[in-house]
Amino acid sequence: MVFVLNITNDDDLVVFECDSSYDPWIEILKCILQISYLIPGGKSYLNFILLFTIWFKHRDTYLTSPFFVIYSTDCFVSFLMIFCDIISRFIMYVPPLCPILSPYFFGPQIFFKGVMIVVNHSKTCKFIIQSLLVLNRMTCVMFPTSHIKMWMKRMKWLMVLIFVTPAATDWNLVISRVYMQPLFGGFASEYTRKVPWAKQSRFQLFFISVALFFTITCYSYTLHSLITLPHRIITAERTLTIATAYVSIGYVVLAGMQFFFAFFPYLLSNAFFAIALLSYDFLNVGSPVIMIVVTESLRHHVFRSKPAEQENQSHVFTVIKSRRLVSYLRIKTKFSGFSVS
Repeated sequence: MVFVLNITNDDDLVVFECDSSYDPWIEILKCILQISYLIPGGKSYLNFILLFTIWFKHRDTYLTSPFFVIYSTDCFVSFLMIFCDIISRFIMYVPPLCPILSPYFFGPQIFFKGVMIVVNHSKTCKFIIQSLLVLNRMTCVMFPTSHIKMWMKRMKWLMVLIFVTPAATDWNLVISRVYMQPLFGGFASEYTRKVPWAKQSRFQLFFISVALFFTITCYSYTLHSLITLPHRIITAERTLTIATAYVSIGYVVLAGMQFFFAFFPYLLSNAFFAIALLSYDFLNVGSPVIMIVVTESLRHHVFRSKPAEQENQSHVFTVIKSRRLVSYLRIKTKFSGFSVS
């Protein structure tokens, strides 16, 4: 069933029929499966617990690290998006409710306009955060003794960059009409685009392309620098490769999807839309999982109740800076800082 929008002004009702070609039980199963991994699996529980650990439970440990300060903003954005995702997917994947609820959604959608603004704003935030995270890892290798001070000095401006810059992509959505259209046996929100060329998909394609460029460039330089270091850290190379490869795969898929959404919308089907949703889930759910797996200190603070001082001794690399000498010393000390396993 092909839906065609036919209105003359923003106050007209958008009447649509629910698509009965979808099997209700299969669609409900899709909804249950997606919500089952969104809430406990990553976007809700893990992002919340990481945010709580970084900002409250062990703030003295993590808020001194610019990487974890920036990463905590990603946790916040992902946690915020879960509410929008659950609401949207509930009405999208439950066909029995469509005939009952759809008459209440024929008019202009103020609430779902807010939902769309939050979701699109949050997506752009995540692309900026990804660029900053990989750039932070590169500067960690380039300036091992000064990168923390360099980043913390500019942290306020970075917060503005992360949360304020995406507002430049929201304006066309704010002034446009948001309506509902049938999708997957239910219905989903769409907007009319007051300014035809200013598509959200094109804005997001720009930011995701920048994030992908930073990911590949910074990762390549970082890995090359680690390999050429006299005392290279093999574990760091391995975990960096795994984490960045994971992120890169997700962003490559998203970049491809956004390219089609931006320039060839007439070629798209519901399957493309579903792949795009799952690609975001792939990044959002997997990001906290990867971070916990590769970061020993974070894994310890999230899942263990004993104080860090009671743990077994471990080897860490400590950078010691003096006025005339900068050297790396491998010391055996009690676990008290960040380490990568």
